Amino acid sequence: MMTVREHVLNIVHEFWTTQKRLKSISESYFINNKVSDSDKRRITVFSREVVKWTYRLDVWIEHVSKRPIDKIKPRLLVILEMATYELTMDDHTPSHAAINSAVDLANKRVGSFAKGFVNGILRGISRLDENTVYDGINPENKVSHWHSYQNWMVKRWVDQFGQDEVKNILTAGNKYPSLTVRINTHKISVDTFLEMCQNLEILVKPSPQSQIFFDVQKNAGKLLRHELFQTGAWSFQDRAAGMLVELLDPQENDIILDVCAAPGTKSLYIAEQMNGTGTVFSSDAMEERVTLGLNDVNRHGYKSIQWTTLDATKAKFPEADKILIDAPCTGTGVIRRRPDIKWRRTESEVSEMADIQFAILSNVCDYVKSDGIMVYGTCSLEIEENMGVVNRFLESRTDFSIDTAIPEALKVWENEIGAVETFPHRHSLDGMFGIRLKKHD
Repeated sequence: MMTVREHVLNIVHEFWTTQKRLKSISESYFINNKVSDSDKRRITVFSREVVKWTYRLDVWIEHVSKRPIDKIKPRLLVILEMATYELTMDDHTPSHAAINSAVDLANKRVGSFAKGFVNGILRGISRLDENTVYDGINPENKVSHWHSYQNWMVKRWVDQFGQDEVKNILTAGNKYPSLTVRINTHKISVDTFLEMCQNLEILVKPSPQSQIFFDVQKNAGKLLRHELFQTGAWSFQDRAAGMLVELLDPQENDIILDVCAAPGTKSLYIAEQMNGTGTVFSSDAMEERVTLGLNDVNRHGYKSIQWTTLDATKAKFPEADKILIDAPCTGTGVIRRRPDIKWRRTESEVSEMADIQFAILSNVCDYVKSDGIMVYGTCSLEIEENMGVVNRFLESRTDFSIDTAIPEALKVWENEIGAVETFPHRHSLDGMFGIRLKKHD
């Protein structure tokens, strides 16, 4: 029977030797391997933390081994990273347990020749002072490697936000957030929900600028497993993501396009705001993600949502009163939820994503009625994907302009050009950009 550490080794090693998302790897792994629920939670957290802090962990290993990281075999390196995390960042694991377990794991999964190497490095790490290691980092890499981000990300954010703010951005991205739920008040009242949470010892607190969003601070799993969740009484959605739907301001009997909709949580929120009237044409380019949306519609029972598989850069759509474009993006605003974004993204993808986003806007805009509204949004921190795309679009389409009719609750996040923006380090929310664009005759 495999230990938690061995499961983590398998998952993290697969992450670094494939291009798969960490969440997808873990989900598939748990389907194919018998693991208890309590171990699943430990494995998920442990693997996420090792991936998140890879650069910092490698700083320690390289400092002691005097060997370039790329000269250490991948599986052996993961074993060292796991134990280094336990030695330097985990207050619950005794040093001797971390070292002995890593030596045993190296012997089992790499070979007996690796035992002495692992033992020597980890004992060296256990005796080192953090400041000594930090001071030994190349000055050009000090901030990025200690906070564990690619250099190009940090350099871009220094240019965009300034040196003083960057460390706050990096720190916020390394703090895993609580889950947030959105209450469907057509199916359960807020008072009933809060009473239920109290009875089940589920600790929640209101999310900012909302009556129906709540941050779950304890026992979120009970909400996921509750029978009312299966009826659509609540959905898991970050407050900032819900902001895009509120910026769209759906009204009863509206015809709405949600063109990059999967997995469909925003489509459901639109349908809830319209009380099941009108029609939400939801689509996504990836068929497997459309299936997720269809499953969620079945759970909630909204007949007003119609799902199709369409590529928003070129597909034809029905004419609509309003359109929501939560565009595919680099996702740098949600690194705190998806630490693998740190390593999966390249700098060239920023401009590549911006071109895709512009193509979506340029195609979809033809399907909004005169005086209709498009909301364009991303979960990226990159200005090229946000106002860069919007400015490029407005230069090409003079029949559109920025509409500043922002709902009152969202004005706390309004910026100087009439868009709404949230940032993890400023608002303790996902990084989200959203703007209303109005079509004229």
